[in-house]
Amino acid sequence: MHFIPRLALAMLLMAIPTEAVAQATLSPANERKLKIAETVATFGYIGTSIADAKFTYDCVKRGTCREANPFLAPIVNKHGIGAAMTAKVAFNLGVLGGINLIAHEWPERRKTVFFALLAANAVNVAVLTHNYRVLQR
Repeated sequence: MHFIPRLALAMLLMAIPTEAVAQATLSPANERKLKIAETVATFGYIGTSIADAKFTYDCVKRGTCREANPFLAPIVNKHGIGAAMTAKVAFNLGVLGGINLIAHEWPERRKTVFFALLAANAVNVAVLTHNYRVLQR
């Protein structure tokens, strides 16, 4: 399937840092640390999103598991795994795009954005951990 390279490209393009219009009152050293932390968290989200999509696609395609996400399961059942993965990619891009929009529209909320990225990563890691445990059964 061709959605994994497209997902990777789209998420990488969204991860390109741009300067905000107004900066929060952080020292230059702390500003740099926060920017590095945001970038690492963004790439972490990209990586876990790609891993989740790849794992789910391969697993469902082989027939060794099923989609457990209550929002995606009806799409898999009605339209197939390709359509569900397209919806998963769109959702992940929407999450990342929403977080980036907040970062650019409200630069004084940069710490909140960073914690939102951490929360998104935590959710993806929890999903991947669950998927791994299901595979081990």
